[in-house]
Amino acid sequence: MRFLIVALAMLVATTAWGQILVEDFEAGVPPAGWTMINNVAPPAVGCYWADNVFFGNVNNTGGTGKCAECDSDWFGSGCYLNTELISPVFYVGVGAALDYDTVYSDLLTGNDYADTDISIDGGVTWVNLLRWDSDHYSVPWHVTLNLAAYVGNMAQIRFHYWDGTTTGWDWYWQVDHVVISGASAVESESWGSIKSMFR
Repeated sequence: MRFLIVALAMLVATTAWGQILVEDFEAGVPPAGWTMINNVAPPAVGCYWADNVFFGNVNNTGGTGKCAECDSDWFGSGCYLNTELISPVFYVGVGAALDYDTVYSDLLTGNDYADTDISIDGGVTWVNLLRWDSDHYSVPWHVTLNLAAYVGNMAQIRFHYWDGTTTGWDWYWQVDHVVISGASAVESESWGSIKSMFR
């Protein structure tokens, strides 16, 4: 009985609650493990994600230092907008949530969009979690999105800034302090060692 209690205690210790992924973009954009995609095919020129320093802008998200940004206005007319910033793969544990700080300047309703999406099939398909099609820039915004529907899956988050037309020359979107929190997977070396004791 004493051995069983100790084993169970070790198992509980392997179920960790905390921050699964944290990214402040201080090392630039895209940071290690992230992917930036420009979906505009040549010879057309497409806008893309970089950091605010690249665009010569301050961090308006409420954070300090660098943030991820796509400034369509900086690129100018004729530069089409359809760019993605994709997180590394992470495990969606119990209580999982996505938090980030952001500001978004919209040009026209029904024209340009700031989408936050999730994929559980390696980026083959995406489900929209939040779409902004109006201004959210007068004050910094803190967004919290519940990921409970995806518990038990390996997932990725995508920040997709795009224009449904080919006019180009929209405004901008900034994202900072991306945090994915929740319980991590139970399986670990400690639990593997415990299982071997019962064989």
